[in-house]
Amino acid sequence: MNFNDYSRVTSRERELEMSKVLPMLMRKVYTWMAMALAITGVVAYGVGTSENMMMMLYTSRMPLIVAGLAELGIVFYVSARINRLSLVAATSWFIVFSILNGLTLGWIFAAFTMASIAKTFFITSGTFGAMA
Repeated sequence: MNFNDYSRVTSRERELEMSKVLPMLMRKVYTWMAMALAITGVVAYGVGTSENMMMMLYTSRMPLIVAGLAELGIVFYVSARINRLSLVAATSWFIVFSILNGLTLGWIFAAFTMASIAKTFFITSGTFGAMA
């Protein structure tokens, strides 16, 4: 099939191509989400189990405000430049966002039991993995 000549492509051929491409795309999306959730969980665990990190992040509001604004800034930056970013740059920003998200969610480990948190992270990550 010649994809450069759109005048000869029928609607059925387009549907057939989409039915092949969409599952691959969704598999990649769910794989990336599972990986990001794992990164966020590991960072949040590290923050939540480190007394020094907890003191540094949560004795004052400023570190959390900075981390939250940085997350928001990454979302705006990547959204505005998504068509111009390289794959490596977009992946790097995604990982940085996951790490910052883990920093801001570290308090969960101080508020809830380790078993309930681990179960929740593994169920959610497993769901994304299974969907992939």
